[in-house]
Amino acid sequence: MQQFAAEAAALDVGDLRVIRDTPRRLSLLLCLLHRAHVQTRDQLAEMVLKRMRATTNAAHERRKELHEQHRELEEHMLADFSEVLDHTIETAEEDVATLGHSVRHLLKTHGGAEALRECYTQVAAYHSDNYRPLLWAFFRPYRAALFQVTRLLTFRSATHDQSLLDALRFVQQNQHVRGSTVPKAIALDCASTRWQALIRTRRQMETVLQRRPLEVCVFFSLDYGLRCGDISIEGSDTSADYRQQL
Repeated sequence: MQQFAAEAAALDVGDLRVIRDTPRRLSLLLCLLHRAHVQTRDQLAEMVLKRMRATTNAAHERRKELHEQHRELEEHMLADFSEVLDHTIETAEEDVATLGHSVRHLLKTHGGAEALRECYTQVAAYHSDNYRPLLWAFFRPYRAALFQVTRLLTFRSATHDQSLLDALRFVQQNQHVRGSTVPKAIALDCASTRWQALIRTRRQMETVLQRRPLEVCVFFSLDYGLRCGDISIEGSDTSADYRQQL
């Protein structure tokens, strides 16, 4: 098939029309189309691998930058927390509503809860020497494109463990969910201990999954699986199942 595809690629349209043997002409064209599909799948897989590698490198670089910035971030967060404590001390214990309004106003004046949460994530990443919480900021601009690529490709597991593919289907189904959490409807066997600690959280006495870290973890694990051969792509060449190639 590769030989026929190479032969067809070397011919122009006029040369193909000269071939009067219809089965041979169609065979050449079909092999050419088949190789084009295979090469396109390889290129899409390479796009995913390069993007995730760039995302991981950017998170590592950001973690290094935090070595210089963490002191300022800590002082900023401690000052904000000190103001929250002052409001708590000054407000009567039974006046919970006033305290709640005061704390919300205070958080808003300091950039909002989301901004403070981002500061905490950066500080926590520095102290635990963990780059994983920093991946989302570099993953988000390419999120839609990565989801689109994974829908175009068919992934297969080279082992009996299907947890990663189940997780991939789960995040695809919840791609357009706007909430910060999703139900714990899948096993996290494909995730390391640090990833699971980042993904799992408690809400109203129930364990749920944080959507953003879950998505990054799935694509991070998919990248690792493709590189080590645990995950293959149907109809690919460079990312094919190595057992079938052997």
